[in-house]
Amino acid sequence: MRALTISGRTRLLTLAFGLLLLLGAGLALLRFKRSVDQTLTSSRQAVADRHAVYLKSKVIIPQTRSGFSLLPATLQAREGVFYRDHLFVTSNQGLLQFDLSVREVRRYTALDGLPGNHLTALVKTADAVWMAVGPQGLLNFNGSQFELFYAERASDFEVTALLALPSGELWVGTKQRGLLVFRGESAIDFTPTISARFITSLQGDHQQAAIGTFNEGAWLYRQGILTRFAKAPGESGSLLDDQVTAIAGGSEALYIGTPLGVTEIRNGKVSRNFAEGLTIHSLAIASKPMAATDQGLVSLNVAATNRLEVGQPLPAESQHTSLKKPGAGPARINSLLPFSGGWLALADAGIYYTDSLEHGGWNRFGKKDSSIRQASNADLSEPFQLADTNISALAFDQDQNLWVGYFDRGLDVFDPRGKRLIHHEDDRVFCVNHLLALPNGQMAVSTANGLAVYSGTLLRLFITEKQGLIHKAVAMTHRLGGTADRWLAATAEGISLFEGNRPVQNLFALHGLANNHVYCASSLGQRTYLGTLGGISVLEQGRIAFSWNTANSGLAANWVNGLAALDGQLFVGTYGGGIQSVDADGQWRDYSATIGRFEVNPNAMAVDGGRLYTGTLDRGVQIYETSQDHWKQLREGLPSQNVTAFGFTADSILIGTDRGLVKIQRNAF
Repeated sequence: MRALTISGRTRLLTLAFGLLLLLGAGLALLRFKRSVDQTLTSSRQAVADRHAVYLKSKVIIPQTRSGFSLLPATLQAREGVFYRDHLFVTSNQGLLQFDLSVREVRRYTALDGLPGNHLTALVKTADAVWMAVGPQGLLNFNGSQFELFYAERASDFEVTALLALPSGELWVGTKQRGLLVFRGESAIDFTPTISARFITSLQGDHQQAAIGTFNEGAWLYRQGILTRFAKAPGESGSLLDDQVTAIAGGSEALYIGTPLGVTEIRNGKVSRNFAEGLTIHSLAIASKPMAATDQGLVSLNVAATNRLEVGQPLPAESQHTSLKKPGAGPARINSLLPFSGGWLALADAGIYYTDSLEHGGWNRFGKKDSSIRQASNADLSEPFQLADTNISALAFDQDQNLWVGYFDRGLDVFDPRGKRLIHHEDDRVFCVNHLLALPNGQMAVSTANGLAVYSGTLLRLFITEKQGLIHKAVAMTHRLGGTADRWLAATAEGISLFEGNRPVQNLFALHGLANNHVYCASSLGQRTYLGTLGGISVLEQGRIAFSWNTANSGLAANWVNGLAALDGQLFVGTYGGGIQSVDADGQWRDYSATIGRFEVNPNAMAVDGGRLYTGTLDRGVQIYETSQDHWKQLREGLPSQNVTAFGFTADSILIGTDRGLVKIQRNAF
C-alpha cells in the first residue's frame, strides 16, 4: 500500500512537471508569436511610411491683423476656378475672389492668417477650392474658412500641381515626393509608381490623366496602364523636351507643352509637333488649341493633315499662327480660362479679358475702357507699388526715400508718400544683395555684377574689377569709423577697402581671412568683424588680426551670414547654427536652448530701439529684447517665413520677404 502511494506521488509529480513544461513552451510560443507579429507590423508600417506622407492640419478662420499692411505689387495671376458663383484666382498676392460682375469681393492673404501669399495650383471639388501654398503645403477654402494640410518636414509636401477627378479623388504633384493621392491625414504614393520626383502639370478626367514632370517627360495613365513620353524616342514617339510646362486636351487629342514647343498625342502615340522653338507657358482648347508662348499667343494649326513620319517635323510655317496684331494678348500668360462668352488670361502682369482669343482685343479684367497697351504696365496709382515681391534689401536715404532691392528685378525708389521716383533694372543692376545709405547722401547698392553708387536717384558710378574691386559679386558694404570716406565691400573673393569711391586695398585668404567668401560685416569698438564661409575674421587697422571658427570659439557653424552689434555684444547669425553672441572679452553665449538652431539669411540682422531683428530662412523673425534678455518670434502676418530684410521708421517696421513686403505699426508689437 505504501509502495503504491509512493508510485502515485511520482506519477503526479511527473504529470505536474510535464504540465509546467507544456505551459512554459506555450508561453514561449506566445511570446515568439507576439514578437513575430510586432516585427511584421513594424515592417508593414515601415513599408507604409516609405510610401506615405503623414499630414497635420490647421483650421484658419480669416481675421485681419490690426496694424499690419502689405505693400501692393504688380499682380501675378496664376490659376482660376469658378466656385459658388464667384471666380477665385491664385496669385502672388494671395487668393482673389471676384463676383460675376468682375468686382473684387475679397483678397485673402497672410494678413488673414494664410501661411503665405504665394499661391499657385488651384482646383475645385464639390465642397471646396484647393490650392498649393508651395512648401507650406495644401490649402482648402469652403467659402468661410481655410484648412491647411502640411507635413512635419516641408520638403515632403511642397505642392506644385493639383488634379481633382470626378470620382472625388485629389491628386497632388510635389517638388520632391512625386505624385501623391490625398487621403486627409496622409498622402500616399500614386500607383503604379512614377519615378519622377518633380511634378509640374496634371490634367485629366475619368478616362485618362496626364502627368508632366520637370525633367523626365510626361506619363499618360489610361485604363490602369502608364505610358511614358520623353525626349528620347520610344515606342509611342518622343517629346520635344523632357521638361513639361503645360498640358491641355482630352482623350481624343492631348497637347504637351515644353520649352521647345508642343507635342500632340493621339490614341496613345505622338502624332505631330507645333510651335517648335517657342517656350510654352500655358495651353488651352478653344476653337483651336491655343498656346501662350514667350513670343505671345499662338493658335495651333491642327487642321493641317501633316503627321510625323520617321521623325520629320511639320514645316515651321504650317505649325502655328502667331497673333501679333495689337490686342494679341498680354505677355507671360500662366493660364487661360473661359469666361462670359470669352476668355480670361491670368498673366504675370494681371488679369485680362477678351471676347475672342483669335480676333478680339484685350482689356484689363475689372477695368472698363482699358486697352492692352495701357494695361500691360504695372498700375502705379497705388502708393508704394512694388515691381516685384521677391525682396532682397531695404534702406532709407537722407531724404527718407524708401529704397527696395529685388532678387532679380533691380530696385525701386519711393518718396515718403509712396510715389515711385525710379525703377532701375538692366543687365548690371538686377540682382540686388544689399543697400547702404552713406552720410554724404550717396547710396551704395551691392549687386551680383558690381557695386552701384547713386547720388540721389542718379547712378553715378558702377565699380567692378576694372576699377580695382576685388570681385564683382558684392554681398554687402559697411562703413568704417562712421564716416562716408572709409568703407568696405564684402565680395566672393575677399574684401575691398575704400577711401571715398576708390578701392585702395584688397584683402583675401592669403592675408588671413578665414575664407574668401565674405557675406557680412559689423563694427564693435575699434574692430570690424567679417562674417565668412569659414568663420569670423577680425579687421584692425587695415589688417586681419585673428579669426574665430567652430574649433576655437563658441561659433555653432562656420557659415556666418549676419552680424549686428547691440549693447556691447556682437550677435552672430549663422547658416544652420542659429544665433550666438560674443562680448569684448571674447565670452560667447549660445541661444539655441531657447530658440533652436536654424538658418539666418544673408545680412538679415538689424538693430533698432534696443531690439535685434533676425530674418530666417523658414522661421519668420526672431526678435531679441536686450532690456528683458528675452526672445520672441514673429511668424503670423508675414507674406513668407523666408525673411530677408528690414527697414525702420519712427512709427513702423518694414519686413521684406521672398514673397512680399509687410509694414507693421510699432504699437502692433
